[in-house]
Amino acid sequence: MVQALVESGREFVLFMEGLNDAQEGLPFNIRVHRVKFSPAQNLGFISDDFDSLSLQIDVLAAPSISGTG
Repeated sequence: MVQALVESGREFVLFMEGLNDAQEGLPFNIRVHRVKFSPAQNLGFISDDFDSLSLQIDVLAAPSISGTG
């Protein structure tokens, strides 16, 4: 959705999983309970090549989440 790339203000949960090349390919999971994306910069629509998209996120405190670690 382009709207999610050009508007800020909504909060999302960010979950990533993958393999950590620095630790012999061991799997990892990361969950960030509250993030807010800033609007996208330099979003080009017309091109013959693959493009890249730089995003900035703000990680927010989640007072309802508690635990160790």
